[in-house]
Amino acid sequence: MMSETHSTTYNLSAVRELHIEITSRCNLRCPQCLRCLSDGRENPNLPLTELRMGDICRLFPQRFIQQLHLMYMSGTYGDAIVARDTLEVFRYFRDANPDIRLKMYTNGSARSADWWAQLAKTINRCVFAIDGLSDTNHLYRRGSSWKRVMASATAFIDAGGDAEWAFLVFQHNQHQVEEAKQLSEKLGFASFTVKSSGRFLSSSGRANEAPVLNRCGAVEYFLRPPSADHLQNQAATKFGEIVHCEADLRSYLESTPITCKAVKEHTMYVSAEGLVFPCCWLSVLYRRPEDNSGADFIGLSISFRAEKRLSMGCDSRLKRSQMARFIATIFHPHGYHIAKPDLGPAR
Repeated sequence: MMSETHSTTYNLSAVRELHIEITSRCNLRCPQCLRCLSDGRENPNLPLTELRMGDICRLFPQRFIQQLHLMYMSGTYGDAIVARDTLEVFRYFRDANPDIRLKMYTNGSARSADWWAQLAKTINRCVFAIDGLSDTNHLYRRGSSWKRVMASATAFIDAGGDAEWAFLVFQHNQHQVEEAKQLSEKLGFASFTVKSSGRFLSSSGRANEAPVLNRCGAVEYFLRPPSADHLQNQAATKFGEIVHCEADLRSYLESTPITCKAVKEHTMYVSAEGLVFPCCWLSVLYRRPEDNSGADFIGLSISFRAEKRLSMGCDSRLKRSQMARFIATIFHPHGYHIAKPDLGPAR
């Protein structure tokens, strides 16, 4: 690795963006999600928990919220629509800081029309992950109801909400992009974005397909990346070419400058367990049993921390606060407990 001189990057008072994963629970079984096994069963390594309103109030006092520009809920594992206190948490942040921008990412396949209407009056934008139309959305968003998703989006938009349609493109739905965009405009979505999955990439290169299994372990169908060149995930394609040669990969990793988005944008991510990381990319602790990806990264992170002894600067007042200890360990790959969330009912 390149030799660098490390110093304090930012402290608690500099945090401007907060990413909260309010729950690790979800109502769907997306095949490439880290919370699911290939057959749709839940990852047995994943604790099912959520942050309750009391946890939020203890973790984020109003004086901290007042310095934020943005707070959003997006799931590395879970979806905010299944958490019990999502709406109340957004209201708490809005009351503490009327100018803060509030945002939520969701599959949209839950909650009543009234709940969505109330949400529309509280947050600035909701991003609905809708990957196709009525005959294809469920192929990736397994367990979703097209009728329910459309009802949720319609209720949110009709109540004045600003909505975005985020379309994750695969080979099976690539022919529907334009039709979905037209539908989004008809329904009143403010924007429509197309994304291509980077999860066909592994340490051995870029896969051409990923099997989707039923509960008996038999293959139901395959997910495949889009075939159209303009819909390819360009970063994954490029990296997939590099990893075919170990020497090229090592050279690439050792010579490529890294610009940390978390440092640049002064962000903080808090998981459903009350763990703090610079961003959600470093929070992937609970890999699926069949997936070894990330093991090298975690080992490298532990070694890096031991060698460099990174520390974050805090004045004497901040050092006495509990949250300051999170910031002081912000690059610790295993996070730091900041609460004892209500674990809810047993599995």
